[in-house]
Amino acid sequence: MMSKWIEQSLKRIANANVLQSAIPIYLYTCNGKLFYAHGDVNNHVFKSPFFIVESVDEKNHSAILHILLPYPLFVLENDRIHSLQKFLRTGKFIKVDLHCFCGFSDIPIPVYDGIIVADLIKDTICIPY
Repeated sequence: MMSKWIEQSLKRIANANVLQSAIPIYLYTCNGKLFYAHGDVNNHVFKSPFFIVESVDEKNHSAILHILLPYPLFVLENDRIHSLQKFLRTGKFIKVDLHCFCGFSDIPIPVYDGIIVADLIKDTICIPY
């Protein structure tokens, strides 16, 4: 059964996330579409298909996923993933029923707790000789 395989695989990833850096994933629904979750960070609503597996409940066939925000922000076109550089943790979580999914993939992109964005100001400096 596919959901049992997904459950066991996500449990291995959740255990690995405890021991090493987080492994981001995305999930496919049974109709072959990416699964998206909505979140809110600083009063800005976002939609993301990227997650970290926090835990798996084998008894209830469910998982707790940490919703990730891709940075820099981008729009997915036809569920195609491209040009990702990093993920940011949002502190937002979702509980999902693993029977609703038929596949997933991990993504070798780093996850950060936050970023510092600096505005660069170009100034012209004239130095007399």
